[in-house]
Parts: sequence; C-alpha cells; structure tokens
Amino acid sequence: MAVEWLTRKELQAWLEQEGAKFSEWSIDKRFANRWKLRTKGKTNRTFKYEKPVGEKLEKIKIQSSTTPKGEYKYPDEFIEHEGKKFKPIKPTVAGPLKKGKKVPEKHIGKYSIGYGEKKGDVRIDHKIYVKDKPAVDEWIKERTIRYRTGEYLPFKGKSKWETKELNAAAQYYEGKNYKDLKTPEERKLVAQNLFRNKGEFVIPEKALKLAPDAQVKFKNKFPQFEDAKFDEHKWGYDLNATPEEKAKGERVRYIQEDLGWKETTREMLSEADQEKIKRIFGDEWGKEWNFKRYTYGIPGGGTKGENRSLMIRMRTAVRPRIAPGSKKNLGFSTYKDENYLLNQFLEAHETRPNEYSLLRNQLGKVKGVNVRGQNY
Repeated sequence: MAVEWLTRKELQAWLEQEGAKFSEWSIDKRFANRWKLRTKGKTNRTFKYEKPVGEKLEKIKIQSSTTPKGEYKYPDEFIEHEGKKFKPIKPTVAGPLKKGKKVPEKHIGKYSIGYGEKKGDVRIDHKIYVKDKPAVDEWIKERTIRYRTGEYLPFKGKSKWETKELNAAAQYYEGKNYKDLKTPEERKLVAQNLFRNKGEFVIPEKALKLAPDAQVKFKNKFPQFEDAKFDEHKWGYDLNATPEEKAKGERVRYIQEDLGWKETTREMLSEADQEKIKRIFGDEWGKEWNFKRYTYGIPGGGTKGENRSLMIRMRTAVRPRIAPGSKKNLGFSTYKDENYLLNQFLEAHETRPNEYSLLRNQLGKVKGVNVRGQNY
C-alpha cells in the first residue's frame, strides 16, 4: 500500500477531521516517533509525515489528549413504543474516551454518558460507560421510554442481587416480579429484606429469632430494649412502624450482628479508672455519670463538643502524658491562663526546689506549689 505524505498543517487538519485534536506546533519529529509515523525530508520546507490510517490512526485517536464531547443526537427523529412516538432525550456523550487524568484505564475506548436526575429540590449528576455507539443508542432508547412514560424496562446488566431473589421478595410483598415494581415505595421492602439477609430473600415470619433464654440474656444486658418483642420481629421492633421503633430495631441489629453483643466498639474504661475520674472530677462535673454510653462518662466530648476540654483532662488523668517543658506528672493544664503563675513556680522549682516545693494529690499528680509556706 502506497504511503501518502502530509505536511504538518495537513496532518493536523487530517487528525482533527478524525476527532483527534493537536496543536500545530506539537506535531514534530518526537510526535512522529511516539506514534511510529515515518518521515522524510531534512528542512522545515520539505519535512513531511506519513498519513496515519488504520490501526495507527485508531491508536492516535484513542490516546490523544482530547475526547469529542457534546449533546448526542439519536439517529432517528422519534422512538416508537407501544404505538406511541417519543422525542429522544439528549444526554451529554463523550467518546471514544482517550487516555487522560480523568479517564479510568478500563474505560479507554468506550463512551461516557452524562445525565441528571432530580430528587426533590436536588439535582444529582450521574455518569455511565458503554462500549460503543450502538450501546449509546440502546441506552438512550430505554432511558427515553422510562422518562416519557415512567415505566422501567427490564434491567439487562448485572444486578447487585440475583433476579430470582429480587422476584421472590417482590412476589411476597407486592405479588409481582421486581421489574414490574414502579415506585420507590414498592421496592423499599424488597431492598431492605435482601440487604439485611446478604442478598437472600427470607420470609419475615421465618426469620431466625433469638431463643427464649437468649432474649432474657439480651434484655438483662441491655435494659433499654426491655420492650423488644423478638417473637414478633427479628430485631425486636417493627422496622416499618414509627421512626423510634425503626431506630431501636436498627440498634439491636447493629449490637447483635456487627458488635457481637457488645454495647459499642469504643474502648471501655476499667472500673478503677471510672472511679478515679469520679473522684477527681466529681465536684466539677456535678451531674450523672454514664460510662455505658460515653467513654469518660460525660456527653459532649467530641471535637466541637461543649465538654471537650473537660473530657481531655479526664483522659489525661487516666492516661498521663508528660507536659511540655516538664518531667512532672501534672494534674492541671499548663495551657490555661489561670495556671500561668503555677507554670512560673514549676520553672522556679527546677533551680530552687527548697523554696518552691511541689504539692501532690493522693494520685501522685502535681496540683500546686508551696512557695515559702504559701500554697498555690
């Protein structure tokens, strides 16, 4: 096959015509070597490039830095469905996709379809990938019918759950196959059942329940679920009733399945450490302690919690750390303004320990300094 030779401008125009855009000045000897194009000539006036065709052209198109993108035009003016005609939707389609920062390696050469869905007042953008233009047309056809009629066509790809399990659940709750469920309300119970049972449909009445002795043991350990009805519901509460019952049921499920009958995954303080915290901070806290729910017995200890600083001091009390600039086991914060004088006395103690003696509590922590007979 005879080789056709092109100048730089001619090669740029040819590539752009084929959907691969390059600036004129990016086309040079290195460009030719990269794409294995033959060249001839030694001066700019006589230098020419082999015209890429076939496999060479396809490689340049797929891996060029620019992907053709825009509003996709369906081949036909209308899409026919059950004797009706619908105008095709016009999603944004890009492709064939080329190598780049935003293109996953596995999708190079495919087409991407961008579309949006409105849920309430919020618009959510989606992107899917298909292998070629016929697949784009098929997707637009199905999406148009769904959008214009509200009907969901049978799903042709891979599902998260097997079709037989979806249909079994749909038949149990609604008396029809899953593909015939039209609304989110109809599909809700199906999804909940399969999600909780790891993709397998389980008839609620036949769901594995706690044995009577296990029920007693659970309620004794977690008295907040004393009203749970395990003989009627797997998790003790009707998950489709009130939000309060649903929350309790979800909590029971979480404790039994995910935590292995533990109240929480957080660390629980020993009884000795709990008593230590009560003894040191009891007067300051002055409220009821709840070590079952909170590690240090008090709420609001999170990053922006109202009791964050108090919680940190409690944590330091049971996990003492060396204060910056001192080797003493301190029982107060060196960062608080009201402790400025104590910090000065600590520094003085390093050089004049007889004049500035440390005062410790029964836990051995420095709580103050005695300066010439006066306690601070």
